[in-house]
Amino acid sequence: METVIVRPNEKPPAFGSFAFRLSDTALLKDVDDFLAEFLGSGAHRKMVASFGFSAEEVDLVAENTNKQLSAIR
Repeated sequence: METVIVRPNEKPPAFGSFAFRLSDTALLKDVDDFLAEFLGSGAHRKMVASFGFSAEEVDLVAENTNKQLSAIR
């Protein structure tokens, strides 16, 4: 695994992402299903509140992720 730093002037900030081997379709489905259920949940909100994320920011991430997941299903 590798972290790549992209300067803000190269690309606007984006939500986090994961990468999987093309053959890992079952793992991809499991992660997608978990994210669809977890993002925006009470547990997610409690977890990220300690890092200063607001309810509006959590809503934005949850809505964006669910739209992306819906588009690929």
